[in-house]
Amino acid sequence: MRLTDIIKRANHNLWRNRSRTILTTLAITVGSLTIMLTVGINAGVNGYIDKQVESTGGNDIIEVMPKGIADRMSSMMTLGATEVQEYRSNQGQSQQVSLTDRDLAGIKRLKGVKLAKLSDLLYPSYITRDRDEAKKYKLTVGPLAASSIKLDLAAGRSVRIDGSEAEAILPDRYLEPLGFSSAKQAIGQMVRVGVPHRLGGQIDEVKIRIVGVQNQSIVGFGRVFLNDAAGRLISSAYLTGMPEALQSQHGLIIIQVKPGYESKEKLTQIKQELTNMGYSSISEDDYISSIKLFFNAITVILTIFGVIALITASIGIVNTLLMSVQERTREIGLMKAMGLSSGRIFALFSLEAVSLGFWGGMLAAGLAVVIKQTVNPWAGRNFLSGLPGFNLIELNPLYVGAIVVIVMVVAFLAGTLPAKRATKQDPIQALRYE
Repeated sequence: MRLTDIIKRANHNLWRNRSRTILTTLAITVGSLTIMLTVGINAGVNGYIDKQVESTGGNDIIEVMPKGIADRMSSMMTLGATEVQEYRSNQGQSQQVSLTDRDLAGIKRLKGVKLAKLSDLLYPSYITRDRDEAKKYKLTVGPLAASSIKLDLAAGRSVRIDGSEAEAILPDRYLEPLGFSSAKQAIGQMVRVGVPHRLGGQIDEVKIRIVGVQNQSIVGFGRVFLNDAAGRLISSAYLTGMPEALQSQHGLIIIQVKPGYESKEKLTQIKQELTNMGYSSISEDDYISSIKLFFNAITVILTIFGVIALITASIGIVNTLLMSVQERTREIGLMKAMGLSSGRIFALFSLEAVSLGFWGGMLAAGLAVVIKQTVNPWAGRNFLSGLPGFNLIELNPLYVGAIVVIVMVVAFLAGTLPAKRATKQDPIQALRYE
């Protein structure tokens, strides 16, 4: 019996009991489909993140802060948030520390640093419309580190970093709370930003003009981006009443590395030197890695569910083939009596298991493609409408093929026990079996 004959015979034997074969195949399909969709969602999310970062730029920027501030700053960032929190006047301000010209001079001497500049202390409490009785909302602000950073804007333009007027880019999630009906309506409007004095806690308000509205994106984490003039206004209000010697303090040093130092390895070396000097530092890669870590963790959990489903399906394969061996005892005895080797019998039953895995995996692949073609447009029109270009599911043919092969291997391993039992049948006893 040739290999092609064994394959044909194995597939033919599966349909002797169709209901049992169909149920086992469906169990394999469920597990395979779960894993394929999980991997596809992970690829879609990470692919969108990579595209956003690539189009935005800023991979040569490192933000340097006093020790511990980076962790607090990360906790204030919001990923995919659609709501802004209303400001409560009784919420206290955390104590802040600062950087000086002396820190800047030391950082400039680091190998690989092209430019370094101090950024003002930016610790505002709230943002509100420039009108009476307007509600106040919490915000996180940050300087636009470099003009090379290109944000995805719904309307308007980027801030002029060195411009004389205080300018800001507003995340689109602030539009409705602040009473703007559209992104275009917000352009050119003034907002008031409440800034607490570092001493005493009294709050002053500074006026800043909105020049751009950023589409919902993973870049920026919901921060209101400011130019240097707006930063100076906020910092000046924050340092009101402080001794003149302390008014030269800053909250951030922005580093731009030299060409050739943008790689993850080079940036890590620079950040390690900054850590050794007693600073916290965050690069674009750190922001992105934290997001990917979150989604990768979800992927692992969902993959585990898929693996559990496959294990359950494997038990079904064992049961299906054991019953098949039992039902075909006389047939096995006849094949042995006619000279068919134990190896060929083992191959016959093993290929039945592999065929179950193959058809279950292929059915899962087909369903995954259908789900992708259906879900991606629907998600783009609904809950992902604010993230243009985001395909929720991306199926890599190599990954899909690899999953099908893995499922076939798992099915083969599950089929070894029934196949081995078939080879041990005594032909005389088998022929007498009723």
